[in-house]
Amino acid sequence: MSMAATADHRVRMTSSKTASSHLFVLLVYIVGWTCAEARAQSQDWKTYTTVDGLAANSVHAVLEASDGSMWFGMDYNVSRFDGNHWTTYPLADHPFADLQSRYRSDYTRAILEASDGSLWVATESGVSRFDG
Repeated sequence: MSMAATADHRVRMTSSKTASSHLFVLLVYIVGWTCAEARAQSQDWKTYTTVDGLAANSVHAVLEASDGSMWFGMDYNVSRFDGNHWTTYPLADHPFADLQSRYRSDYTRAILEASDGSLWVATESGVSRFDG
């Protein structure tokens, strides 16, 4: 085999390997995308509302506590979901809790769990601590 023929043969082999690797990458991409799409379609979503036990349908803050329960902060309430049952706690410890003023705002803005397990709930009227 002449040198020119050998060089031509190497070029064809390299081109063939490059085309094969591109085809392989494309195939992996298509299979991965198809599997991801199938997974996304097979996942079931459950929406929880007041019908299920949530205090209100407008949620402003969410916390997953160290015990695995989920806490949801809303207007004037905090709801806890343990995976099966809902419990709602009104934000009654805050200043002016007994007043029904349209100017007062107790929208929960954040919920934080402290190292001792207590919850701190930040609202537009202040901060409340829950030890329950």
